Amino acid sequence: MIMEQNAKAKEKESFLELIEQLDTGYSLAEAFENGKNFGNYERLAIEIGEKTGHLPSGPAISRLLPKTQRT
Repeated sequence: MIMEQNAKAKEKESFLELIEQLDTGYSLAEAFENGKNFGNYERLAIEIGEKTGHLPSGPAISRLLPKTQRT
């Protein structure tokens, strides 16, 4: 149970770091690249989505998230 709580805390920390980067103007692909928990495949897929217009980027995407997930 303690290991599960630690994993959830690390996931939340990564998520909040991602949102912070989006709020400061990084694209989602850039935020994934700066993050420690995302691989090149995920980043590349996000980057392609942003370049083709299939995914919003930067602050636009963070505004889509509920405020309750930011705390």
